[in-house]
Amino acid sequence: MIISKRQSARDNLLNAVRLVVAYTKTYDYYLRTIEGYVRDLYRGDIEEGDFVTQMSELIDSQLTRAWHEGMRENELDPIEEMEPEWQEILDGIILSEYDYVDGFASDIVAARDEQLDWEPLLSRADMWANRYNDVVNQAIIATKEQKLLWVYGDTDHCDTCLALNGIVAWASEWEESGVKPQGNMLQCGGWNCQCEIIPTGNRHTRGALDAIMSAIG
Repeated sequence: MIISKRQSARDNLLNAVRLVVAYTKTYDYYLRTIEGYVRDLYRGDIEEGDFVTQMSELIDSQLTRAWHEGMRENELDPIEEMEPEWQEILDGIILSEYDYVDGFASDIVAARDEQLDWEPLLSRADMWANRYNDVVNQAIIATKEQKLLWVYGDTDHCDTCLALNGIVAWASEWEESGVKPQGNMLQCGGWNCQCEIIPTGNRHTRGALDAIMSAIG
């Protein structure tokens, strides 16, 4: 038993070290590539439009890789087990980054034209690259949570359970709402309720928390 515990602790430590190494490699690659694009545009080796295209492609590939890395930390296959709502979160992160690319390109061109030092621009590259680790962490948190589905039991149903039936919400949303089968917040008082909340792979209900609260409102 002692050996088993020691081995488990050793495995956990090795996994943590591997994760740090992976973060460092990917962060460093992202940073070096962005810095290279900044230098190329500042020197006039590429056009502003080329910078925007290259940065957009880099953001897409690297932040997607970061999200996949986070999923793997939860022992999920990002190809086979990517949920639509997780893809939506990732797409939103990437689109948000796109919003700043044009402005970054314009600032680089302005600094070049005004013969300003490029070091502040390289410092901004570090901020861009740090998003990799941020997205890994967001993925770890988002993909760890379980989705739960409200399903009818074999009995007559009150209006509350009727409204709740089929809602798929994150476990944290059910917990935040305080709504549960057999609960006294149900119209029926929960005395004879046979409904259940069960794990599901179904798509998350859009506005699930609001839907739950409306059902008991």
